[in-house]
Amino acid sequence: MKTNGHELETKYLHMINELKRASKNPHWSDRLWQSKYKKKLTRRLEKMETDKANGLIHPKAFAIWKSMINEVL
Repeated sequence: MKTNGHELETKYLHMINELKRASKNPHWSDRLWQSKYKKKLTRRLEKMETDKANGLIHPKAFAIWKSMINEVL
């Protein structure tokens, strides 16, 4: 079910949480998906920067997401 794109944001929150977990408690299989998640989060941050420049994202929301993504990158 789609509700205003919230499932998309949940996906990125999951990636952020998994990267934080992997940095604190690494497993041998974490290397398989860490670079993939980091690339997706980097692309998302770039997309959010262009959306903010176009006025599609509120500056406070952008600041929160940027700090969360930069924390794991």
